[in-house]
Amino acid sequence: MQDTDKPVNIDTSGPGAEVELDSVKEELIEETVIEETPGTDKSYENERETKLEDGGSADDANAKSDEPTDVQASEENTEKKKELEEYSEGVKRRIAKLTKKMRESERREEAATIYAKSVLAEKEALSSRLSKLDTGFVSEKENRIKSGMEAAIAKLAKAREESDLKAEVAATAEISRLGYEEARLGDLKARQAEQKAQTPVPQQPQQEVEMPRQVDSRARDWARKNDWFNKDAVMTEGAKVIHRQLTEIEGYDPNTEAEEYYSEVDRRIRLEFPHKFDTNTTQESTRPTQTVASATRVNKTSGRKIVKLTPSQVAIAKKLGVPLKDYAEQLKITEGV
Repeated sequence: MQDTDKPVNIDTSGPGAEVELDSVKEELIEETVIEETPGTDKSYENERETKLEDGGSADDANAKSDEPTDVQASEENTEKKKELEEYSEGVKRRIAKLTKKMRESERREEAATIYAKSVLAEKEALSSRLSKLDTGFVSEKENRIKSGMEAAIAKLAKAREESDLKAEVAATAEISRLGYEEARLGDLKARQAEQKAQTPVPQQPQQEVEMPRQVDSRARDWARKNDWFNKDAVMTEGAKVIHRQLTEIEGYDPNTEAEEYYSEVDRRIRLEFPHKFDTNTTQESTRPTQTVASATRVNKTSGRKIVKLTPSQVAIAKKLGVPLKDYAEQLKITEGV
């Protein structure tokens, strides 16, 4: 311990040295500045904390700003619900009104039907009763007149036997009165017979049903003679088009003008499809209507061939769904135009 406490000899004979402390001062200044800056920030933070404590947090502020939007949205939803409820109520009321009107109309119709049936039944019952009364009245009156006439004749014979002029005149007057009533009874019987004859008998509908049967048989005969019907689609459609032209446009009636109608159908079907029939028959049929036949021929004077189609041929092509050009080309090939 004594060795460590001995003083150390230092050599102080050497030269001295100068030291500049400016840089040290600057560093101290910089450190001072740096130390002051955090102090300033803390004061700002303290101030901000104070403000937030007074007004609440930022999230609370944002939440408060969002609160009016949520309230407005809920109010809009409530209004929409009210509108939908009001609309549904209005629809229900309209449906109820329409249902009520429909039920009322059904009840009125049912009541009208019941009333009409009751009136008809009452009318039939009254007619039956009247007919029975008329029959009974006529027979009763006829018997009364007959018995009265016999009694009056007997009185007249007795008055003449007794030469009782007064009784004879009375018997003659009674006979005249009964004769007049007998004549009226005869007129009543005649009227009843006329009414029975005028009562509609269900025989006319049977006659009306027989007419189409005759037409159907005539149509079957025509189809049997023309075996191409319902086999050749083009000619069948052509026959249907010709039928519509004759009945709807030109006024032919197959029921009352069967001969003229079927003759015209045969003539026109041969004009429209001459290549399907005999050449001689075609020439004979086209001779009176040479202008119509030439209208379907090709205009050979021009450089290109033009086929003119009749209205019937156009209608047939449209019915078959074939373009007019294709139909004309097929017609040109089949007719050798």
